[in-house]
Amino acid sequence: LARNLVGYSAPSRPSKQYRTNPAAPDVNPSDVVAAGTDHNNLVISWKPMTGLQSNGPGLRYRVLWRRRDPDGGGDHDWSEETVVNASRHVVTETPTYAPYEVRVQAVNDYGGGPEPRVVPGFSGEDRELFPVPV
Repeated sequence: LARNLVGYSAPSRPSKQYRTNPAAPDVNPSDVVAAGTDHNNLVISWKPMTGLQSNGPGLRYRVLWRRRDPDGGGDHDWSEETVVNASRHVVTETPTYAPYEVRVQAVNDYGGGPEPRVVPGFSGEDRELFPVPV
């Protein structure tokens, strides 16, 4: 017998089982941030995806970044790194407080997620030459 808020009744028949085949991710990671923590770096971070969101085995992240030319002389080429089991990537040897664009795409053994959105950011700032009194 089965029991619920209404009372006792005969148990229901088992539901059919369904299996969803693996596929490329449907989404990319959220909360992507690009900000420097030192005068010569750019830290790209994101909220890691769950196993359910990955849609299949082999979840990894394709991290892309490029420096923007604020004077309109042409942006730099995209650089790329694949990151596994982490939710951040540190780009080193960047110029101080330079504008960047970053993208983070989820990838698994079945392919890549949708085209990731571009997130603006800046590499780290240098120390203050004249500290402001508080």
